[in-house]
Amino acid sequence: MKDKSMDDTIRVFSGRTFSPEDIETIIWVTRTYSKLSKTEMASTVCELIGWVTPAGRPKRLQCAAYLDVLEANGLIELPVSKAVKRTGGRFKANADTCKQHTTGRYNGMRRHNVGTGR
Repeated sequence: MKDKSMDDTIRVFSGRTFSPEDIETIIWVTRTYSKLSKTEMASTVCELIGWVTPAGRPKRLQCAAYLDVLEANGLIELPVSKAVKRTGGRFKANADTCKQHTTGRYNGMRRHNVGTGR
């Protein structure tokens, strides 16, 4: 990470004005908890600086986007995203689901073809 003056830092993002203390807190979190995922890091930042919705929920998505901006500006380093393994479908098939599919039965009920009149 290259050293960057906070004078150049974007201070307003998604309707929030960040104080120098907020920026220092974000830098501290990213250095101290460098093993956290970006989502967990955003949750931590939201909690520490009080960035919440009117309902009191953390603004994780906005915070994660702001973390990306700070990283692009060289102020912080974010963890590398972990690859997500996908199964290629909605669920992993097993012997029972295959049997249900071929017999047309699910939980003891006949499967109906919706909209076909059958």
